Amino acid sequence: ADAAGATDCCAQVPEGVACTADSTPAVTCGSEQCGYSNQCLADAAGYSSDQCCNAVPNDVACAAIYEPVTCGPSSCVYSSQCEADAAGATDCCAQVPEGVACTADSTPAVTCGSEQCGYSNQCLADAAGYSSDQCCNAVPNDVACAAIYEPVTCGPSSCVYSSQCEADAAGAT
Repeated sequence: ADAAGATDCCAQVPEGVACTADSTPAVTCGSEQCGYSNQCLADAAGYSSDQCCNAVPNDVACAAIYEPVTCGPSSCVYSSQCEADAAGATDCCAQVPEGVACTADSTPAVTCGSEQCGYSNQCLADAAGYSSDQCCNAVPNDVACAAIYEPVTCGPSSCVYSSQCEADAAGAT
């Protein structure tokens, strides 16, 4: 922190830390978006890998289209799928564009695509680029089904639920 109390400072790598120059790609870490040449240096500065995102290499040329995606367990945000691919990011989900207005009705939450991207309702999934045949109704959090694994497949999206109880709770047909 500086004299004014600012806390958006990046931790410095301690002297004497030895990392190979090519150990991993460059990363940005934390809410401060601190940049380090590789994960080894970020680790030395106090960031764990789940706090860091691979940076987009400088030599990548992606179209100047802003269609943000959120990727991986660190919820890394990239400006486009092209940039995410260039950074080596996986499990990316399209973000809902700003300004999308969906009613706050009781439509169920859905998961969409092979990445199992979660959206509060189908309207938001549609806005992110998923059609209803690419999505499955999510099982509500307050549902209590027996812990018996007897999977069932339902509907045109071939949604798989752990049991008929979960499929029924999700409103799957």
